[in-house]
Amino acid sequence: MRRMFSDLLNGTILASIAAGISCLLALAGLGRLYYLAVFLPFFMLAYILIAWLLQLRDDGFMGSPSAMRGGKTGKPVGPDARVEAERGIGGGSGEVADRPPEQLLRVAARWDEGPIGRASPGAPNKDFFPQAKRALLWAAAELGLAASLLYSLGGIGATFY
Repeated sequence: MRRMFSDLLNGTILASIAAGISCLLALAGLGRLYYLAVFLPFFMLAYILIAWLLQLRDDGFMGSPSAMRGGKTGKPVGPDARVEAERGIGGGSGEVADRPPEQLLRVAARWDEGPIGRASPGAPNKDFFPQAKRALLWAAAELGLAASLLYSLGGIGATFY
């Protein structure tokens, strides 16, 4: 329950920022309140898109390049790493070529177990991305509700003139 309130608060902060920018753009930039009804759904869709991209990243669909290369060196650490090490691919003195076959098999087994990029070194806090996704979705819901209420109750966006 505490996490939900934290996510709601973070989402409200994000929605407030987007609403403030929307008001500034609509009134100061374009001079019509009508555009508020355009910018609020725009930010709502932007927040949903960012949350979706974060979800794709967590699923391993968009793994980090360093995790896909096997760390900082860029040497492959996939199922073919043992074959490459036995053949001496990678210059013979590279990180993969110097590993014993047992270690390469363990690395290959871990690589096959789950999505790429889950436990990459130097990754941000594991709780950040799920919390950010939830906050972005709360913000999108609040912006959608605000745009709907402004349209239905205030008539903002219903007519241009």
